[in-house]
Amino acid sequence: MPFVSSKNLLTNRKQRIQPRNERDLSHLSDIAQNKQQRAQLSAKIREAAEVTAAAAAVVVKAVVVDIGAGTVVAKQVVIVVVVVHVVVEVVVGKML
Repeated sequence: MPFVSSKNLLTNRKQRIQPRNERDLSHLSDIAQNKQQRAQLSAKIREAAEVTAAAAAVVVKAVVVDIGAGTVVAKQVVIVVVVVHVVVEVVVGKML
């Protein structure tokens, strides 16, 4: 077995440790970037949900229908909110 000095062992160890530390730092940077992207995405989804809720609130209308003989009935007409929701999901999907 060849003789290896302790100085060479220490140098080799430093060379092995350095890339691992750099790799760890880049990994932490990736984690921070992913957290930021998730926060932005959740903000967009929250905004889309608010738009959906606002659209659903606008969609429900009270309509007065005259049946005849002076009888008036109030009916609620609900345009399908699911369509609005699907449109918002498509918009959110494009934002992703």
